[in-house]
Amino acid sequence: LNGDRTYYADGYLVHNKGPGGGGCFVKGTLIDMADGTTKEITSIKVGEETKGGRVMAKLEFEPTTVYNYKDVLVSGSHLVMEDNQLVEIQNSKHAILTDRIEPVYCFETTENRIWVKDIEFGDYLSGSHEDWEPYMEIMRNKVNGEIRNRHQKV
Repeated sequence: LNGDRTYYADGYLVHNKGPGGGGCFVKGTLIDMADGTTKEITSIKVGEETKGGRVMAKLEFEPTTVYNYKDVLVSGSHLVMEDNQLVEIQNSKHAILTDRIEPVYCFETTENRIWVKDIEFGDYLSGSHEDWEPYMEIMRNKVNGEIRNRHQKV
């Protein structure tokens, strides 16, 4: 994990959402599905179609502080579409810090979005693989350099 909270995993550059892990939504959050229904976040399986795209990965994070964003309980570092741009919940004019600290759950989806109560949130990566590609090469070079240095010391 670098000082800028990024790391390289399984071929993807990932941004760690900050202290206390990463995350998204608390257990019990109802996710808007592609067919117009809602489904509880922890019951959604990889491959299911949500309004934000097909779920490609599921993540569960250590307990973190929780905000109330328009009656959606979500981590402060998560991104939401507000005034036609993605902003962190903790920087939103609509977010209220709660006294709750609990595990949070998230997805990576094909459209890089998660919809809850018709509110558009980013998914865990919040960008396409093409968007991340310029950074992936930098991270590959850095990680490979660290691996070479480690092996030279042995």
